[in-house]
Amino acid sequence: MPVFPYVLIARPAAGRAWYFIGMTVSFSVPHENILQLGLREGMKVGDFGAGTGHYANAAAAIVGHSGRVYAIDVQ
Repeated sequence: MPVFPYVLIARPAAGRAWYFIGMTVSFSVPHENILQLGLREGMKVGDFGAGTGHYANAAAAIVGHSGRVYAIDVQ
């Protein structure tokens, strides 16, 4: 049986997700992902499905005051 660096805190009913404390999973870093798009100062960017706006904020930091970021989310 493999050893995992996780601590099981709940075992939900069959067919549901497992929940762990101490997960070592790395999440995406919006600024690093945005840098890969090749954005430049003054560009206009659309962020559809912006959610909490992390990617829109990262894009705004790159396009600066002369650029625009338009972010929309349905909720």
